[in-house]
Amino acid sequence: MKGEMDRMERKEAEELMVEARREYQKDPRNWSFWISTEPDSPELYLIHGGEAYFLKIDSVYTPKPTGLGAKFQVEEDQLPENLPEYGFRRLNRDELEKIFERLPGSKEVESVEEYREAVQEAQKLLKKETLEKEPVPFEPPQDPTEIGAVGPHKAGSPLEYLSDKQKEVKEEMAEELEKLKRRRHPEYA
Repeated sequence: MKGEMDRMERKEAEELMVEARREYQKDPRNWSFWISTEPDSPELYLIHGGEAYFLKIDSVYTPKPTGLGAKFQVEEDQLPENLPEYGFRRLNRDELEKIFERLPGSKEVESVEEYREAVQEAQKLLKKETLEKEPVPFEPPQDPTEIGAVGPHKAGSPLEYLSDKQKEVKEEMAEELEKLKRRRHPEYA
């Protein structure tokens, strides 16, 4: 991304999200998803190999966020090691039954605290087992007893460092987002 962010073409967030989804559908392995902790205008990073989608949006809580972003190249030394693999994973009925069997019944525990600990342990195992499954393309369930899990995402930024120019571009994008929000949503003003 050194020198790349300042040359990146800015696009509407929706357009980039469609492109990222299309790429994910083709190759669902080795994606990473990050959400910044900035409350005013969150930043999303979708990383796949040496490419990253950077989005600056108004909210993560709307189905069609207002925003803009860009696709750019990432250099390995900018990313932390062992990025979590994001994706859509399926769980079948047998897997779900095993998960629920781990939860104790009310007569099997002696206290609320003991039950809470058992639930936390089951959650850890569920997360571990789900993440061990290979991500697959987003598609409707093939079996009505099947469910899907999406994730994980990480909070923060996956980039280990930003150059002064990259920081400048991020600030410019924040200003552009404010203008875009005021144009599309006068109630933001």
